[in-house]
Amino acid sequence: MPVYLDDPSILTKDKLKSELLAHNVELPTGNPTKDVYVQLYLENLTAQNKKHVTAAALDAFSSDEELPPPVVSSRSRSSGRKATRKSDKPHPEIVDIMSLTDEGLRNELQKHGVNVGPIV
Repeated sequence: MPVYLDDPSILTKDKLKSELLAHNVELPTGNPTKDVYVQLYLENLTAQNKKHVTAAALDAFSSDEELPPPVVSSRSRSSGRKATRKSDKPHPEIVDIMSLTDEGLRNELQKHGVNVGPIV
């Protein structure tokens, strides 16, 4: 089964014409632009890619193959720094709080920016 280009605009105008003729697609008269041939290729050849999708190919789909959605921001950031979320930060070493002394617990909390009151 031949697979046709999803973006035939990378082909030259002459190559588009020869591909269309090879697949018995009627060409327009006159001297149309390359865009006309690109549209004919998409409508007549690229469209055949979808027709040849089999049920087995659909069953073989895995969500692991999906690409992540593109990041689109409606605001520009003047600082040039990438915004981060809390989940992007490395996780500190997990501490067993039950084994800490009062002073050790105070130190750990202060290290993480917690305003600590009396610990007893």
